[in-house]
Amino acid sequence: MVLINEKDTAADAMGKNYAERLQRRLPDWWVMYSLRDRALVAFYAGHCAPGGIWVAAEHPDELLRRMSDAVQAQWRSQAAYDLRNRPLAHQEVGRFC
Repeated sequence: MVLINEKDTAADAMGKNYAERLQRRLPDWWVMYSLRDRALVAFYAGHCAPGGIWVAAEHPDELLRRMSDAVQAQWRSQAAYDLRNRPLAHQEVGRFC
């Protein structure tokens, strides 16, 4: 439900509507419209992002692009961490012999 009060502009109403639609399409993300910043704000707290991911943008297309970029960066960071901290191949083989 989009709540509109007398101080909201047409752009605010549109932003709230976009946030509501994005929230329905992306249930893993928490999406809202910030009246103070006049921007869409999204937060993801899934298993791939232990500290969470915050993203903000004025336009829905830009928000989706930033959300995608942020998740990909988190995955790359986690993959690099996993590679640095995994045992070497000969150490893994040695454990099973």
